[in-house]
Amino acid sequence: MRNHGRIWVGSVLVVALTMVITTVLVTQAFTSSSPQAPSKGQAPSTAASSVHGSPTVTVFTAGNMDNFDTSDGTEPTSPSDDLLLLMDPYGGGDRTLFPHRQFDDVNTNRVFGHTFTDLPPCIVAATLEIRMRAGGGGVSNDSLSLERTGINNNAPSSYWTVGLTALINLATGQTTWNTGTTQTFILDLANLPSVGQGPANIISFMNADQALDVYVQDDTGVDYMELTVTADCPPPETVYLYSVKFVCGVVRPLGPKPWLPELTDPLPVVPGVYRTAINVHNFTDTPLTLAKRVTVARPQTEPRGPISEAVEDRLGPNEALEVDCRDVVRLLGRDAATAVFLKGFLTIESPTELEVVAVYTQEELLEQGISIDVVRQQAHVIERVVSQPPGEKPDLVTEKAQEGDFPIGGTGTYVITVTNKGDGTANPPIVVVDTLPLGFTFIAGSASPPPWTCMVIPPFVANPDTDRVIVECTYPGTLAPDDSLALMIQVNVDPIATGPPGPNCATVNHPDDT
Repeated sequence: MRNHGRIWVGSVLVVALTMVITTVLVTQAFTSSSPQAPSKGQAPSTAASSVHGSPTVTVFTAGNMDNFDTSDGTEPTSPSDDLLLLMDPYGGGDRTLFPHRQFDDVNTNRVFGHTFTDLPPCIVAATLEIRMRAGGGGVSNDSLSLERTGINNNAPSSYWTVGLTALINLATGQTTWNTGTTQTFILDLANLPSVGQGPANIISFMNADQALDVYVQDDTGVDYMELTVTADCPPPETVYLYSVKFVCGVVRPLGPKPWLPELTDPLPVVPGVYRTAINVHNFTDTPLTLAKRVTVARPQTEPRGPISEAVEDRLGPNEALEVDCRDVVRLLGRDAATAVFLKGFLTIESPTELEVVAVYTQEELLEQGISIDVVRQQAHVIERVVSQPPGEKPDLVTEKAQEGDFPIGGTGTYVITVTNKGDGTANPPIVVVDTLPLGFTFIAGSASPPPWTCMVIPPFVANPDTDRVIVECTYPGTLAPDDSLALMIQVNVDPIATGPPGPNCATVNHPDDT
């Protein structure tokens, strides 16, 4: 073990080593003693059993703690494919003049990247110890970035990054990250320093990726890194899983018809109009939250069909809901934007048993007949280990308001605000579904500000007298607790006079939403 002397300077713990190197703990709360010196590679060591209430502590190491000794060569890094995509363009992609930096390499104009992989589920706390040395050149503007790739996909403000000059100044008061400076930092990944940019808590990203990306540019070397993670998984839960077949859309007859275009052989089913309505009943006296997901089935000779994100729904005691073809399209989003016929499975997951009944309606185009089938679905009972750490979940709510006048025959603007009232960060994507009043239509390309994008979810069999336009908008970034996102869309105002306008509301869909 290393023998440390500990001195508190404000909220920063300075740990003086017996070597010429110093270790600076840049965090608000770190009380454990320093772990054993890491060895080459990143094989983890585990310090406790994985039982809920008895957390598991695992240490991952990369590089050798050898004070940048290159007498036996440098130790190799292992960046993920996503991280390599970020690193490769550096220096115009010339790997001869600008090779990727390995451990112990302190040459100028090289980027460093390494990915800790196979992290355990249910991470609740983590620290990263990293020793760096400033090389030559313009080292004062070098930076460290964490979780830049993976689920964050290099989106601005979605990952944490810090200039090394700001970091050394916070830790020691040194005004500049100067050539030759060698420093070891210990970062609390749930409470990163405010001198950086982006979310201060990146634990949720690590759980989503089961990995941690570390990126340093571009004149600073890294001696070693040590990642210590604490995981605490809840006990297994019983899940009732219903896999319900759906058939939706129109299949046209083969051959030229005066009223229908020709369809290539073979037909997937008998020509006709197909509708599915799946009724779900909570017959218990307890409210519950269920999850819905759509999987599209395709013939063996075609690529596998898309799978939607899971969307949560709530049922009170003795309440019921129905999932129809419009809901299937809404769940699939862009994957069903141009579809005229879909078949596959709706998966429903519930903590308790439900009554699930599917009603299938077929209207034949050639025989002019209508058939109705009713099928009661049995549950598959499974035991599942919950990978979501306890606590810290987002809670997203929406507010929709009209901006300015809505003249009949003209255009209008809606402002939809999404607010995270939970205690956890909402990871991308964040999806808003807006049902417009009857007769209103969405103006394509009018969504703002970037990076919001919107599309209309089309009906399979549209009736303009009764069908309201549904707009699905996607935000590819994150939303921290207590933060809000604004979305503006423009619509054509042309109310239909033959019926009531119906609801005018927007909802938000997110798999972690409470």
